[in-house]
Amino acid sequence: MATTNYNTLNTEGIDFTLVFQLNSQTPETPLAPFLVGTIAEGSGGSEFVYCQSTAAIPANGCVQIDPTFTATALVNSATVAFGQIAGICPNAVTAISGTITKNFFWVQRKGVALILAAAAAVTYTQLRSTATPGALDDVVAGATVYPVNGIVFTTTATGAGSFQGMLNYPTLGTLNT
Repeated sequence: MATTNYNTLNTEGIDFTLVFQLNSQTPETPLAPFLVGTIAEGSGGSEFVYCQSTAAIPANGCVQIDPTFTATALVNSATVAFGQIAGICPNAVTAISGTITKNFFWVQRKGVALILAAAAAVTYTQLRSTATPGALDDVVAGATVYPVNGIVFTTTATGAGSFQGMLNYPTLGTLNT
């Protein structure tokens, strides 16, 4: 017996750079447009997961994602579980304030992406957390540095800023001590 495959997901036309802010003053939109944890495919084989946060995240910054799909900018002083999933947030997310109670946004987990560098870094090397939230580097600087497995720069990072790289379902490694 033949089976019929069909898609019931409404993922056509998603803007992966859009940040949805939940505002207590707009009861007509009481929920985010997607459930956190929703996975969507982008162009060129890229893949994104829908996340939430109350903290600021820089554009193209590396985030750590917990089991509730709450994303926070990766930084050396963070509490990280070995194997915790990570990704790149393609847009800047502001910290909540006033009537904004939560931010919802897409985090890239696979494919070609712009990645925030803290300093100069070479291509195809192990990247690590830095003291700059969301920024990665290829240098072990201090005892509280976390390796990020599955993210590499594909162009040389010539200094602080965003540079092209590749993501392959990144996870966080153990603390360098």
